[in-house]
Amino acid sequence: MTSVVRVMLRAGLGAIAGLGAIAGLGAVAVLAAVAGPPAALASQAAPQSQFVSFGRAGQGVLWSAPERGERARIGVVLVNPVHSSLGSPLCKQLAALGYLALCADGPRTHAHTSDYEPVAATIRAAIARLREEPRVRAVALVGHGEGGALALFYQNVARNGPAACQGPEKIAACDAGRLASLIPADGLLLLDPDLGQAFMTLTRLDPAVMQETAPTLRHGDLDMYDPRNGFDPGRNAGAYPPAFRKAFFAAQGERGARLMQDARKLLSAVAARDRDAFSDDMPLFVAGARSTPLWQVDPGLLSRTRRPHKVLGADGAVGNRVLASIAPPSGNPREAGSLRAAAWFTARHYLASHAIVTTQDYDVTADDVRGVVWGTSMTSALSNAAGVRDPMLLMAMTAHYALRPAEMILDAAASSDKELVGVEGATHALTPCGVCPEPAAAYGDTLRRTMEYVDRWLLKRF
Repeated sequence: MTSVVRVMLRAGLGAIAGLGAIAGLGAVAVLAAVAGPPAALASQAAPQSQFVSFGRAGQGVLWSAPERGERARIGVVLVNPVHSSLGSPLCKQLAALGYLALCADGPRTHAHTSDYEPVAATIRAAIARLREEPRVRAVALVGHGEGGALALFYQNVARNGPAACQGPEKIAACDAGRLASLIPADGLLLLDPDLGQAFMTLTRLDPAVMQETAPTLRHGDLDMYDPRNGFDPGRNAGAYPPAFRKAFFAAQGERGARLMQDARKLLSAVAARDRDAFSDDMPLFVAGARSTPLWQVDPGLLSRTRRPHKVLGADGAVGNRVLASIAPPSGNPREAGSLRAAAWFTARHYLASHAIVTTQDYDVTADDVRGVVWGTSMTSALSNAAGVRDPMLLMAMTAHYALRPAEMILDAAASSDKELVGVEGATHALTPCGVCPEPAAAYGDTLRRTMEYVDRWLLKRF
């Protein structure tokens, strides 16, 4: 334990400030920066906004249109576990169509290691606020990126009670007191959802880190940015041979297991009142916890769905085909051994939200993730989807990396009314890809196509 504390002190508190740069702008911030109103909304009256306080549960911005027709009976809530939703144009665009839209932030927004439990109170407060509106008859919960897994967690617990995130299979059980009496939404809209915080932490772990107490010592045979292992610096992309991938994912799973042991040891010291331990929790510094996933560096991994789905084409046609990613590889060699790729957790927080169990079969292929025991984490999108029976629309942008993850969530969901739709040429920000094989103009107005489909889906269901 003493050596862990020494590493933390050597690293310095600057890592906390660096987490924002590591995580990037995030989907909401990118949308706010580059996405103007879709053409379908350009002629609508400008929506109005008002600040809403939820007290300790957070705050939000409520958007509404001056002229509210049949869509006024539907409320929409948008929340993200990490990035701020207040500046997201999604709420403004939905309001311009006539929906009552509430973008909300939880009490730990921007923490970058936030968990789902405190944000549940924010979602509950936002849904309750919309249900106070006399004309609102249904409320849909929207999750974009990381918000998709959060929405599934919330809806699962709201429908099935805190028992849904407890049980002997969980690494750490949720706090039933914090999650009692949640108000369920009437449906879910998931845009480029990921597979949950625990899996994303696992898949970002750098297995080349040799020792947790010496984070700059690296295994060269496990370095995904070493050209000898299949990385091409000129293309900023990897084409990793099967032997390297097998060793990489095995070491990644083993490192995740070691970090769980380290976190448990820290908590044991807390319980034993060790003289080097705090009275309630202990910090956990993890080097390489924010590395780019291997499947974002190698465009051959996790690049397609396993079967055809509806796709909104650039020419306006609606087709049906296997969704294949056109996103360029996104390697970042500078993150290897960098403090910017590190993260601070607490031991309790890591076990509750960022740890997940893997088996010896852990692997990521062109169209699947294998060997992850999804039910061991309360943040798992797949285990939470299994408890959701409400109408569900998943939309995957083909210029992003969430195609197969969205299909996995679709297959896991218990809902009989569920659909996965691809948007051709759209980035995670829902805008046309400017660095893909075709010019951005060739992909058309991706934001407009996305919003128009969402509009039709909401009206049909609610």
